[in-house]
Amino acid sequence: MKRRAALVMLVAVALMMSGCYHFHHSAGLSQKNVAMSPVNGKSNGKRNAVPKAFKVEKKWVPMWVWGLKGKDIPVDDWIAKEIGPNKEVTNVSIDTKASFLNGLLHTVTLGIYCPQTVTIAGEYK
Repeated sequence: MKRRAALVMLVAVALMMSGCYHFHHSAGLSQKNVAMSPVNGKSNGKRNAVPKAFKVEKKWVPMWVWGLKGKDIPVDDWIAKEIGPNKEVTNVSIDTKASFLNGLLHTVTLGIYCPQTVTIAGEYK
């Protein structure tokens, strides 16, 4: 009987620890200002351009100790690699989530290693 109760508890704890979560953060502010001409104060022409959408997804971003410790996520580098340098970026949203497989690995390693999936979306000119 004790063995069965221990097995039920182990399965219950494993299911609770492998739950998925999702975090969303968005900002409507521009990441990089458009350069103004020093001669006449006019825009360099990019301000009136039609914004284009971009999306960057990175799977298995490493986090440690139940997600409390991780290296800085190089959001600027990921965006620049996707759209190129010297672009005005607006309406940026960052989603961080743990998939079932991420949660399973988190459980197997007892919370020492808990990878996440990071998705960055926005517009640029």
